[in-house]
Amino acid sequence: MFHNQHFWGIVLFAALFEIRSRVRSHKIRYIETLLHEIAHLVLAKVFRGNPQRFTITPKKQETGAVVLGSVSCANIVSLNAFPISLAPLIMIPLSYVLYSHWHLWFPGTMSCSLGLYLVMFVLLSASIPSSTDWKLAFRNPVTGICWTGVMVAGCWIVNSFL
Repeated sequence: MFHNQHFWGIVLFAALFEIRSRVRSHKIRYIETLLHEIAHLVLAKVFRGNPQRFTITPKKQETGAVVLGSVSCANIVSLNAFPISLAPLIMIPLSYVLYSHWHLWFPGTMSCSLGLYLVMFVLLSASIPSSTDWKLAFRNPVTGICWTGVMVAGCWIVNSFL
């Protein structure tokens, strides 16, 4: 039964990915955008980026691109640009923790397993940094490389305890 539930969970994940890629409605991405921007907001506060404005209202740019949401900060400097810009990546380890502990919190039914895959899809979709996020994170390549080293070391330390 366990494998059957995971098979259907993977099918759900793939179907949601396909629907998300084909549907151009911003409404379908509302929860992802909200989580993505909240991650920026929280880390902007933690790293003293002095967030000034938070929006999840889609806005069409002059280039024709649509910005689904944003967090504007008054104090983005070399040391905090990387963690604030790539803040949504924090949802990857969060999704791992949820995946690892889901069975402790919910029964092993098909509906709960599908719920797990739905939550995983939303968290992982929300964790993808935008092209603007990447540009800001590596605006100063030296601090970007240093922060990357810190992240790799952190992953290595956490992995050694698992």
